[in-house]
Amino acid sequence: MVSEMPDWIRLDKALSIEAEKGYSDLQGNQYRFSEFLCLNFGQNPPPGTPISDRSRWQDFAFKYAQYPQLNSSQRQSLVIQTRQFLHQLKLILENPNEPPNPKLPRTVSVIEKQTSSGEITLDQSLNT
Repeated sequence: MVSEMPDWIRLDKALSIEAEKGYSDLQGNQYRFSEFLCLNFGQNPPPGTPISDRSRWQDFAFKYAQYPQLNSSQRQSLVIQTRQFLHQLKLILENPNEPPNPKLPRTVSVIEKQTSSGEITLDQSLNT
């Protein structure tokens, strides 16, 4: 089965409208919101989807199959997670050669750790 790129605009629009209308599993022209998302995520992930995101893609299909049984706050959480996931995936697929922005740990420059004489010694702790 050949997979295609998802219709990002339709997915985003469906997620936005569902959020605006209070997570009520709206009936669209052909499908309920949950059915539409379940069908989309039931397809193979888009070409180029990282291995780590393929299982998440499939997991969303399962979660949207359960959507009618979720309460409003669970639905809201799922819609938010889906929007974040799709946004990140779209960025990865549109810019495959750019690594994601890593979150670097906050560090203190060694220069700020100098002794009062301004010199750093080998036996001096960097944590002081």
